[in-house]
Amino acid sequence: MPASELIVRFNMEFKRRLWKTEIYEALCSYSQLCDPITVGRNLEKAYSESIMLNDAVNGMRYRLKSEGKVVTKEVEEEYRNKAITDYNASVESALSNYQRQMIVLFSTYIEVIAQNFIEWYFSNNPITMHDYVSEEKGKISFSEFINHDSKNEFIESLAKRSASNVISGEWKRILKRIESLTKVELKGKEGILILLSTRNKIVHENAKIEVGDEGVYDFYETLSAFLEYCEKVYLSE
Repeated sequence: MPASELIVRFNMEFKRRLWKTEIYEALCSYSQLCDPITVGRNLEKAYSESIMLNDAVNGMRYRLKSEGKVVTKEVEEEYRNKAITDYNASVESALSNYQRQMIVLFSTYIEVIAQNFIEWYFSNNPITMHDYVSEEKGKISFSEFINHDSKNEFIESLAKRSASNVISGEWKRILKRIESLTKVELKGKEGILILLSTRNKIVHENAKIEVGDEGVYDFYETLSAFLEYCEKVYLSE
């Protein structure tokens, strides 16, 4: 391979190890903070034994007595149980919100990984960006050319612009473009489209979609499979 091509490839590296590490760390953080069973039980136990709850019960007792009412153990227990139930509901609501944010995060990773991958692919295979470099296929201006100090720098600039053109519009078409460029079938396209559609509903429609713990892990697998696809193409070059 000519030295000039090596320089281009070095400048436009596909950051597969970075993406793999980041998405794994994101899942680990979710698992540690939001396990619906162990974390939920631990939080409930901590709250039920907390000074906060005891102070709330004491405040309720004082208020009722000041109103001339009798405060029995049954009344206290009913108040305590309701407070714990309300607390659990707030924890579940926070967990659901975190799960929705994980979908937003995974979708963002799909976008940035795709952008980075296509930038690298174009820089390593410059001829393939012909149809995406400008509105008029393959057309570039002379002034744009002379504003760059080297061929590699110019190719890098074109690769970034062309990649942005590939990663624009509906994702169903974007995924087809990626397959067309790489000549490698992308399995699991439907999962990617569902992930991105779910993100759009959460972000743009403020939809309170119940993703669930299983949904988070399923979408993580979808993201991981897309990264593996890009990595497979990268390593085959």
